[in-house]
Amino acid sequence: MADLSLSSGSITSSISRKTTLSSTHTTTPVQVKESKTANLTSIQFEYIPIDVTQTIAQFELDDSLPFRLSKHVIKKLSSEFTNKYTYTQIQKLSDLLIALVYIKTFKQIWSSFTFDYLTDEEAMLQEISELNIAVPERIDVLLSGLGNIQTDYGTMKLMWPVTTAKTCLVHALKYGSSYFGEKVFSRFFPPFENGYTSKLIWCDDEGYEKFGAYCLRYLNRFGPIHNASVDEMRNSIPQWFHDENPDYLIVYLANLTTKEEWFNKLNSYDLNDDVVRSLEILGLQFCTIQSTTLTTTCTRLEVSYDKFESIKFDNVFKMRRTKGTGKGCLGQLCQSIGKKSYSSAFPFTDSNRTYGYMLRPSVFYEVTNRDRAVMLFSEMVD
Repeated sequence: MADLSLSSGSITSSISRKTTLSSTHTTTPVQVKESKTANLTSIQFEYIPIDVTQTIAQFELDDSLPFRLSKHVIKKLSSEFTNKYTYTQIQKLSDLLIALVYIKTFKQIWSSFTFDYLTDEEAMLQEISELNIAVPERIDVLLSGLGNIQTDYGTMKLMWPVTTAKTCLVHALKYGSSYFGEKVFSRFFPPFENGYTSKLIWCDDEGYEKFGAYCLRYLNRFGPIHNASVDEMRNSIPQWFHDENPDYLIVYLANLTTKEEWFNKLNSYDLNDDVVRSLEILGLQFCTIQSTTLTTTCTRLEVSYDKFESIKFDNVFKMRRTKGTGKGCLGQLCQSIGKKSYSSAFPFTDSNRTYGYMLRPSVFYEVTNRDRAVMLFSEMVD
């Protein structure tokens, strides 16, 4: 019996491969169930189609990925333009290119989403996904592996998809504003350290879910989370633990906040409130940039590129315009665990392994349905 090793974070489990059967009349995998009507002389089987909408795994993309990819083409652009343009002009074109790469990243991951209906905000974002953005061909190919992953056994979903997509557009706003020589005016505009920002949340449903997930990740580092009041926790935890981990109870209390309370706390933004204090502890960045602003800036960038800059870029790169592939690749479920080490959710082979090793696209992943994962990768190995 062969084993498959599936990992989630630093935890690795060994799962035995199970035998699965597929119908010869359909490409959709099926589960086989013995019929209760079977008699002594014959065995009948009932074929039950697998629900491919079920989630196998989920992952959180690294917000720095487009910026990391941009650095390589920016270096080439600077080299080609050194004797043609001033430093300021080259910097302006570099900012434009980074903004375009982030818009294309948005287009790619957005193309993998399925909506039953669009909210007003999502309808505005849908307009951005239809912009005809050009990026260097090599970048376009690498970005084409991002987004939700559809398989015959279920899906692997991007965590907080709209938040992730909007984070790409905040980068486009930052670099686009720099290209236009403008400043971004917002009460809460995230800092850009090392050229990018990350872990953004808005005051919405996904923001609340993301905040809760980050609270649990933080609390789980200290052991099982007890269902107790803050006073009970304060009295039961040893003093030495309080002294060494003064932030624990702050996050614990913030994690107990209801959605309505959480919305009110962010809107009032009291620096002494546990929810607001927890943002810094968890490394989250509260953002208030509206989708109308993002839509306006991205549209202006498309027009400016086409009217004034496209020829310059065409002389250096093979620029490519694509809509987005509508799906991501398995190699996304791979993350760095050091400068020269990485971990992956599944035993990848071939192109998925190369993609994951090269890009380290995720900062977090978890397998949520191990039975489906084993079925999928058993088929790949076979």
